[in-house]
Amino acid sequence: MLIGSLFRLSALLQQMRLLGYVIGNPRTGQADFEAIDEISKWTYTVIPHGDAYIFGRIEEVVRRTGLQPGEVRRRILRGEPLEAEETVIGKLVLFRIIDGSRSRPVDVPPRGGSPVYEAPRELIMKALRISEPRRETAYIGRLYKYDVPVYLDINDLVPLHTVVLAQTGQGKSYFAGVVIEELLKKGVTVMVIDTHGEYVEMAKPAQRTRLHEEFGVEPRGYGDRILVFSPDPRPGEKRLQFTTKSLSASDILSMTGLRVSRRIQVILKRTLEMLKASGVPFTLADLAEQLVVDSDDPNLELLAEAILEVHRMGIFGERGVRLSELVERGKATIINLVGVPGRPRELVVARLIKTIFQKRKEGKVPPMLLVVEEAHNYIPERPGNALSKPIIATVAQEGRKFGLGLMVISQRPARVDKNVISQCNTKVIFKMEEKDLQAVQKSIEGFSSSLAQTIMSLERGTCVVMSPSLPMPLIVRVRPRESRHGGISGRVL
Repeated sequence: MLIGSLFRLSALLQQMRLLGYVIGNPRTGQADFEAIDEISKWTYTVIPHGDAYIFGRIEEVVRRTGLQPGEVRRRILRGEPLEAEETVIGKLVLFRIIDGSRSRPVDVPPRGGSPVYEAPRELIMKALRISEPRRETAYIGRLYKYDVPVYLDINDLVPLHTVVLAQTGQGKSYFAGVVIEELLKKGVTVMVIDTHGEYVEMAKPAQRTRLHEEFGVEPRGYGDRILVFSPDPRPGEKRLQFTTKSLSASDILSMTGLRVSRRIQVILKRTLEMLKASGVPFTLADLAEQLVVDSDDPNLELLAEAILEVHRMGIFGERGVRLSELVERGKATIINLVGVPGRPRELVVARLIKTIFQKRKEGKVPPMLLVVEEAHNYIPERPGNALSKPIIATVAQEGRKFGLGLMVISQRPARVDKNVISQCNTKVIFKMEEKDLQAVQKSIEGFSSSLAQTIMSLERGTCVVMSPSLPMPLIVRVRPRESRHGGISGRVL
């Protein structure tokens, strides 16, 4: 039977490097083989299977020495040499049976004694369904240990959802920047909830390194496609502000963090309604001043001072930003929330996403990807009243129907709402601590123990990617950024 349209299996096998032979008790998902040549972890393999072949990957390499506990000490004391016969065992995970142009799960294990070959580049690309780049694909990097490019289908990212998880410093925000670059090149609209100001530097080109040449990437800035909004804008940025009249009394109390009596709540509500009814634009400072007019109530004075603190953040004022300013087709809007504390930040995010979601349902904004950094702050796993959690959970459940994709990013996976993670079709996981990994496993279907071991041993900048357009989880070296990355830690010395 033909493999593709070019090779016969028997002819192709003669060109492959023989690694060893299947031993033990092979199963439909796993098999061991005894190596007769040098082998290494994460090498892709081929096992002949009738007229087809089983495609797999070496997940672990074990060296059996035959030396028993205590034997080394006894040999040393006797002056005997420590040489021992060694057997190298490769442990395989078996992905698919490839039969011509068709692929199916491994339903019959390989036979004992079957030869195991190192898969050549052509078969790897065929098995992973990797083709030339197309308009609807995003180039994210290369297959680990191989000169094989990896692309994600943009239609898996928008309107479907993605989760990016890692421990600190492993490359999750860097990866998100790569995806944003690819989307901008294809004219896709993006909004980023940027908690720490990591994306504002995308306007500038990255510094060229040898990796740019290796991955075939040219440094460039995206200044013509980046809009930055901030409560405290720098030159070139726009002010992020909402009208005070859009706030409710409960919104204001939530941002202050105060717990007040029912009497104080009623006074706040009546004062706010009076200012709104006047028809004159007002600020939170006006509200605070009005609360304490002709009053020496210390509780009102405390509330007024707390409201003034929120006012000084500059998020709410007489005039709010218009949606037409906030979203432009084919551009990325960066919502820079550096310095905005928890409750006001949650309210800002909730209001933004509610507005975007509603306007997307009405067809008033283009299909887009919503990137939520530090997702554990906005959709926490613990029961609570994060103001942003209900609307983000709604987008995770319903956004696909309306062309609103979600990318949630966190270095604290155990603290992220697992229902939202389970709604994400594409999973990108960098190195992670075991306790976080255990929490994630429960919310990702088909997450095996061998995959967990792989994730815990990943190098920085390398991730496991699972996506509907990929036939199996892939280990990917993320390509270098074209634009400047703002998430670089400062040096102490």
